Amino acid sequence: MVKENAILKGDCGLMVLTLNSADCMPTCCGKEMEELIPHVVDTGNEKHKPVITKVDGGILVTCGEVAHPMEEAHHIEWISAHDGEIDMWRAVYPGKKPEAFFPMEKTDITAYAYCNLHSLWGSK
Repeated sequence: MVKENAILKGDCGLMVLTLNSADCMPTCCGKEMEELIPHVVDTGNEKHKPVITKVDGGILVTCGEVAHPMEEAHHIEWISAHDGEIDMWRAVYPGKKPEAFFPMEKTDITAYAYCNLHSLWGSK
């Protein structure tokens, strides 16, 4: 069974967001996809957990209290923000800052970031 708003990943790297719940698990490359459960506690250099900052016109989500590496071999692939009504996503790329701006006015926001080596991270 898959729940609404689950992030699933296939062995080939394909990721999907489910828009509704269902009594089945989607497959990719002939295998059931894995639901990614976000890590919420960073250990060490504090560089994965999304940090949400209110800025003019919305929020800025950065990856970690210390900036996450953005090298080809180790980087954040995307950042998302969710306020209960609106879901927004931004791709981020090696060589760029691990951050994304979202024009969201609510204050109760959950953010996620996906690291190509260390999987999914959540703000809460």
